[in-house]
Amino acid sequence: MGAIDNFRSMASSAKGFARTVKFAVEIHPPALLGYTSPQLERINLFCHTVEMPGHDLNSQKVQHGSAPAREMVQGHDYDGNIIASFYLSTDLNERKFFENWQALAVDKGTHKANYYDDYIGEMDIFQLSTKEHLGHSELIGPHANSYESVMTFNTERTYGIRVTEVYPETIGKIQYDYGQDAIAKLTVNFQYREWKNLNI
Repeated sequence: MGAIDNFRSMASSAKGFARTVKFAVEIHPPALLGYTSPQLERINLFCHTVEMPGHDLNSQKVQHGSAPAREMVQGHDYDGNIIASFYLSTDLNERKFFENWQALAVDKGTHKANYYDDYIGEMDIFQLSTKEHLGHSELIGPHANSYESVMTFNTERTYGIRVTEVYPETIGKIQYDYGQDAIAKLTVNFQYREWKNLNI
């Protein structure tokens, strides 16, 4: 088997490749924020881009006598923060959501920080895979008793992580421009503590 055939075989057995457009986000803000499931569903669906965070091993150079030094793991850490962007509706309710969340962290009147547990939430990030299924759909009209073959798509979650102790550290600017009629988007920089694999 040639290299190309072998590659195709491996790709087929892997059920294709992960696509960056196939993702889903579920934000679970603190209960004190008081948002309902339909409101949160809109925020989640309007997520335009998101970064799935990485993981670091912290190493230190260790040398015994005159032997060559080794980089040995001393601990671990989680890679930075999470940057996401969201489509904005005309009422900017998505921006209001993150402003209200930030208000749980610090009082703009007194400028005092609130309790940590009051403003942290969670975030789930999923890789999605689309499966194609050949099925039948009933026709309407003069051919009411006939059926046609149609291709349907079922999206499933193939991988996911849960990010803990999340809060919106930075709400980005909104750039307005008379020269470009584009959907306004908001960038949000999330701080977090750690993440774990959901073992989907």
